[in-house]
Amino acid sequence: MSKGDLQDCMESESCFRGVKITLIILHSLSIIFLIIGAILVTILLTAASAQVDKNTASTTYTGNRAS
Repeated sequence: MSKGDLQDCMESESCFRGVKITLIILHSLSIIFLIIGAILVTILLTAASAQVDKNTASTTYTGNRAS
């Protein structure tokens, strides 16, 4: 795409509208995937923490606790 083609696209209302719609869709998808990723990380960390708690609860503590 040459500079002239880009200038023609910027002056053309329909082309510019298409670019704006594409950017809005891509931005929305990136936000959705970011939220899904954050939820998955939270679930995985919670599961890992529960597994660690389960493993440490099954062992007995033989040391003396400082009062």
